[in-house]
Amino acid sequence: MVTVFRWIAVLPGALIGAGLLQFLLVVLYMLVARTGGPSSLTGHLLFRTIVNVVFGATTVGLASSIAPSHRGATAMGAAALFGLLSAAIWASGVDVGAEWDRYSTLVSAVAALITALAAQRARAEATPVAHTAGSASSA
Repeated sequence: MVTVFRWIAVLPGALIGAGLLQFLLVVLYMLVARTGGPSSLTGHLLFRTIVNVVFGATTVGLASSIAPSHRGATAMGAAALFGLLSAAIWASGVDVGAEWDRYSTLVSAVAALITALAAQRARAEATPVAHTAGSASSA
């Protein structure tokens, strides 16, 4: 029964956790900007890029942490769902509230995919390779 609840909690838990982290980054940016920090176009673009990379990567990372016994599959599944959700948001036009919203959606989706691929690679490297007697070379 715990497994069922864990699977139900994977995506909402990951999105809520990543959203809270994104909120914290926005608050920190606003505090820095208020004190005369980066307010130029370059600073704004850098901020949007960092926040959305963190959001996409954290969503996949948290999803794979919520289901640790299936970390690689969960990371790929979360990245696929994140990508589908991002594509739906992009296609619907919901993200056109500001000029950088489509950029932000794309950056988040790419970060989610890269994180999932990294999780898959880490899982593949951690899995021992079984050697058969006929495939081992003798010196």
